[in-house]
Amino acid sequence: MTSTPDLTSQAYTITGLLGQAVHHKLRLTISTVEGVSTTGTPIQFWTGDGSLVTLTEGNEVWFVPLAQITKIVPNPASAPVTVHTL
Repeated sequence: MTSTPDLTSQAYTITGLLGQAVHHKLRLTISTVEGVSTTGTPIQFWTGDGSLVTLTEGNEVWFVPLAQITKIVPNPASAPVTVHTL
């Protein structure tokens, strides 16, 4: 049986949350400043110049720049946390 981590027990930065999502293979829906939403499981992310997260879903792969992220929602929506960036 797979357990879902309690992401409400502490504050996370975007990279901290993505690190947890990669480690626990959490499926996320990520929205961007362009109004695009992408759902998938993050497999890796980079910080610094050109920082981005790589999401996969089935045979598709998305590269989402971290600077473009406005909202991260665990999927399914019943997961315990929603993150909004300022």
